[in-house]
Amino acid sequence: MAVPEKYDAIVIGTGQSGVPLAKTLAHEGWKTAIIERYFVGGSCINYGCTPSKTMAASSSVIYKISKAEAYGIYTSKTAVNLRKIIDRKRGMVKSFREGLEKGIKKTINLILIRGDAGFINKKVIKINLNDGGFKLITADKIFINTGGHPVIPEIDGIDTIDYLTSASVMSWKKYHLTL
Repeated sequence: MAVPEKYDAIVIGTGQSGVPLAKTLAHEGWKTAIIERYFVGGSCINYGCTPSKTMAASSSVIYKISKAEAYGIYTSKTAVNLRKIIDRKRGMVKSFREGLEKGIKKTINLILIRGDAGFINKKVIKINLNDGGFKLITADKIFINTGGHPVIPEIDGIDTIDYLTSASVMSWKKYHLTL
């Protein structure tokens, strides 16, 4: 077996607490690795808080326009361009994700490793790298910040339909709009 690369700390996952923890440890002089399987930012930035609140903000504007006459404001025409709302949401997610990744990359003593992490033993992590191959790393301090994922209930026939989860709805290709 290859000799693992040594770090002072390893953080698995770049969600809400993983990045601040990794950056703090790095600022304290700890050689720190942060591992991410998919997109930097965890569920909040990628399919939770940021995209849902961005779309909710658009909904709020639509609602306020629909009540404008109560405030003495008259509009001649209101149209909703769902594609622009979705594009705005995607742009916000991309901006937040890229900003977070830039912050990680410019932090001294912190390295971002892209891949799927698994324990070999209590102090050694094997990372199946996204671009192929694997890497072994070790540290005395390992923090697991892997977050959560939707659980699909055991319902007869659910595997035969195209269902949505809290994660998949934010990237769904078939948006329907009824006003």
